[in-house]
Amino acid sequence: MWISLSLLLSTHCNYSPAEYHKESASIMEVFLSCSFETMNSKDIDNFQLRNSEGSRLLWLCVQQKDKLNAVDVIDCFINARKTCASRSVKMVKTIRFRGSAAAEMMVRHEDLKIIYLVRDPRGTILSQQKVFKEFNGTQIVNFTTYFCQTFREDLANLEPLFDKYPDRIKLLRYETLAENPTKVSEELYKFLRLTFTARVKEFVYNSTSAGKSSKGNYDTFKANSTEAAYAWRNGTVFKEVQVIDKICGDIYLKLGYLPVISIHELEDRHHPLKRDINFHRNSI
Repeated sequence: MWISLSLLLSTHCNYSPAEYHKESASIMEVFLSCSFETMNSKDIDNFQLRNSEGSRLLWLCVQQKDKLNAVDVIDCFINARKTCASRSVKMVKTIRFRGSAAAEMMVRHEDLKIIYLVRDPRGTILSQQKVFKEFNGTQIVNFTTYFCQTFREDLANLEPLFDKYPDRIKLLRYETLAENPTKVSEELYKFLRLTFTARVKEFVYNSTSAGKSSKGNYDTFKANSTEAAYAWRNGTVFKEVQVIDKICGDIYLKLGYLPVISIHELEDRHHPLKRDINFHRNSI
């Protein structure tokens, strides 16, 4: 069963860090235990739930709750729970779940595995700049400082897990996945002890290399995944890249990203901005 929390936790943007940490951990526990009836419906009113066969019933329960009587609403959530509980594997995608909370959950759930997906900070920051169009010179310094400090904290909380639970956590760079989607997907399935079937292989190919293109900025499906991963290099101001390189340089060293020396390097797609790494012997 596949659940996406990538937008769900954004509804709690007014929480203090401590409140957010507690609430996000609570929501994650609900999804892993399938106890949806214990949640406030607004916490699962996420349109991305409709995209998965395993979570679509849950999404329908939320959409229909105002049209059904109380008994039918409860029945709907119970059926969603049964569907979830029947699955041998439950997968949750989230972009706002902190490393400290993940570390705590690894202790509570002995069968929990984590794929820690990271991206070149320049790609994340400059892509957000293009989406929200809010950054000026001062704002990009402030946002980059905040972003990379959060990144450092998550790394600090997660790094010990790579040595403590070597069979339960993997680091994956987004760019590596984008460049080799089929090969990397097969490795991920092996890590999760799942069978990489011909049907899955075809789905990966159609989602990343030849299939439908996406219209949304946050869609998972990209017709050309490599192009999507490096689109931030198009029309980017070199000085902004230098700002990010300076502030986030220590993260680059850990994760194998390379600073940009010239505007020619930035614009030349054949010039690599990452090197091979073996992060705690548990990276893909």
